[in-house]
Amino acid sequence: MHPPSSDPDPGAEPGTDPGAGHDAGRGAGAGPGADPGAETTPEPSLPPSRDRARQLRTASGVRADDPDPRAVTVIGPGRVGTAVALALRDAGHRIVGVAGRGEASLAAFAERFPEAAQGSPAQVCPLAGLVVVAVADDALPEVVRAAARDDAVVPGSRWVHVSGAHGLDVLRPARLAGARTAAVHPAQTFPDADAGREALPGTAWAVTADGDDLGWASVLVGDLRGTPVAVADDRRGLYHAGLTVGSNATTGVVSLARELLKGAGVDDPMPFLSPIALRSAEGGAQRGVAALTGPVRRGDAGTVATHLEELERDWPEAAGVYRALAQMLLTQSRRAGLDPELAQAVQRVLDEQGLGDDEGEGGEGAAGASADE
Repeated sequence: MHPPSSDPDPGAEPGTDPGAGHDAGRGAGAGPGADPGAETTPEPSLPPSRDRARQLRTASGVRADDPDPRAVTVIGPGRVGTAVALALRDAGHRIVGVAGRGEASLAAFAERFPEAAQGSPAQVCPLAGLVVVAVADDALPEVVRAAARDDAVVPGSRWVHVSGAHGLDVLRPARLAGARTAAVHPAQTFPDADAGREALPGTAWAVTADGDDLGWASVLVGDLRGTPVAVADDRRGLYHAGLTVGSNATTGVVSLARELLKGAGVDDPMPFLSPIALRSAEGGAQRGVAALTGPVRRGDAGTVATHLEELERDWPEAAGVYRALAQMLLTQSRRAGLDPELAQAVQRVLDEQGLGDDEGEGGEGAAGASADE
């Protein structure tokens, strides 16, 4: 669907505020035939953003009263934004608007939500009482700033973003413009919109909001059939780092394991990797370092040395990653109660195997940085 076609001022210049001319002419003597010299008493008027929102909602057939939180505009119709929109529609919300920059994603969104108006945030956000911002982390601050600058924020509307890395600070421009704000992030992966929608029920959501906004933000997560968990604003970065290690880094490590097995002649690594990877992930999530197993946890320095020797010979890049992971596992194994003498033996192997590699591409420094990221 195209942007709202019934603009209150069809002759306005592109980019101008369609409500500006109307606000400027308000007054008892502003109508046709009024005495130009007579004193006029201005009529009470709404703030420009609220007045403009009423005009746009009326032009689009939406009731011109306070923002309806079940009318939703999505900024960023990618995989996450589309999945959340689908889940909100399942819960009875109406998707009334969408703003985005990618033609392909907008076209795909329009196929699913033909009733949603397309346009800039200034055109479509005033149609909704709930605005979901689902753009890339780095783009999020400027998207919200630009929306507030362009008078896209209706006082009393609710603005949420779904970024795990950001908290409330990026929504401050919208809050200063009168919106109520919250950061809600699902601990879920979104390989595509449909898979994400199917995975959302039962998902834990990190909810960050001020006291007076925590209630409706938690209800919103409940509408998405999720579990709201309060995360403090100043702990948001640590929270997201944990998820990144648990999800993205895990995928990278399992992918490396898959390549090693294929290199060993195992054509189908799935039956080998899937059971142990799933159980290891569940054990780590439930029991922490107490769930550790394997040669480092046992203190089998000879086995670790053999692994490193063969990797250095056949796959030097993987040897660097293995060494970095083994060092991390050794630290955790010490915390789990590994005998100090056995731990020292493993440490000697890691130190000896790493000599001369620190400045190379496959060295401990480079591999450690990659693992951390």
